[in-house]
Amino acid sequence: MRFLMVDRVLSLEPGKRIETLKLPSISEECFRGHFTRAALVPGALLIESIAQSLGRLITATYDYKVAIALTVLEDAKVVHDLRPGRPITIVGELLGTNPKGSIGRAVATAEGREVASVGRMIFIQFPHHDPESVKARFRVLGESVPGDPLGGPGA
Repeated sequence: MRFLMVDRVLSLEPGKRIETLKLPSISEECFRGHFTRAALVPGALLIESIAQSLGRLITATYDYKVAIALTVLEDAKVVHDLRPGRPITIVGELLGTNPKGSIGRAVATAEGREVASVGRMIFIQFPHHDPESVKARFRVLGESVPGDPLGGPGA
């Protein structure tokens, strides 16, 4: 099973910046059987959403010809009182990149309030033999974003 923690790409500039949207729903698997009185969005979900957003930016930067793995996470902050149902906007940027690795940072906000941030995420990259399969990992986001070679649904 694969958990996609980004619902929509709002903008993408390969090599520079990405803005994504996550709308945590009470029906998501991570909430089942937990938080019977007042559901809260787990901090791990916020960090994973940030990592997936930066991962999308990195793979788009290299035209989906690389696979990535997160290796370092520094300066992570999350709030502990965010309820599901509130849209979360994630803005990530690449601080540096080369064919072997990338460094990025990101901030997540909900209703004008910072709910998570990562000061530095380091990803390693390695050539992938099937760029179409890398694209397919993100295709469910279904967005046609200017500057993104992925295109929209069915592209």
